[in-house]
Amino acid sequence: MPTDRREIRSGQSSVVESNSGGDGKGYMQPIGKYLESPEAVAEYKKTGLVYPRNYKDNAYQEFLERTPGESEGNEFASQNYTRVLAIYRVRQQGGKEFITWSQREVRFTPLGNPESFAKTNMGVYPVLRHQTVREEDKRGIRRTITRPTGEVYDAYSLSFTVENLDNLYKDCNDTPDLAMQPGDTMDPVSTHYYVKDLRNGTTITVESYQDLRDGKFEDLYSYGKKIESDREAKDLKRAQEKQRKKIEEAKRQRLG
Repeated sequence: MPTDRREIRSGQSSVVESNSGGDGKGYMQPIGKYLESPEAVAEYKKTGLVYPRNYKDNAYQEFLERTPGESEGNEFASQNYTRVLAIYRVRQQGGKEFITWSQREVRFTPLGNPESFAKTNMGVYPVLRHQTVREEDKRGIRRTITRPTGEVYDAYSLSFTVENLDNLYKDCNDTPDLAMQPGDTMDPVSTHYYVKDLRNGTTITVESYQDLRDGKFEDLYSYGKKIESDREAKDLKRAQEKQRKKIEEAKRQRLG
């Protein structure tokens, strides 16, 4: 499993709060982009809340119930596998980098039938935002308390390291002629690699895993690949500028 987990926070999202109940506990639901994780459960526990599963979490639990493991007597569970579909190397404003990814899990039922479940935005979990307020009880006694505001921040559980990336790569597919396995609904597709800069939200496709792993973030963001020399960078800049001018000229011709 990937190592070197630490919390990195960025961004803000709204959460849905139920109108029932008055203490604010147990009623705040994370938005659908999050999946249940040990980090998310631990964050809610800090506030005395039980992590509220969303519809995706419930669907995944049902998937696990239909496809029990070997310890539960399922002889077909040894055929289970995971395919990483995409990996993102993400940089936040402060310059820290972390990893998010999407994957498809294939698990087998006790009858030997394969089922699959896609999971996206992995490595991201919600952190409840709090505020300090003063309340007065029925006796007129005022006290200062801290409570959730109804908003969450994104936190990231997997920092960018070569070790963490290599561990994820074990489930990637970089072989175009990979044979289909039971549970595949179509020919296997190659894993896609990206860099994303949270300063402007732009996502850039990276040519290969080795580029993503060993390249400098700025080079990957600018050129989509690892740069070996200053000369290569200059050549790529000239090529990009030439392409940009070509596109602009085509637009001008269309506009007449």
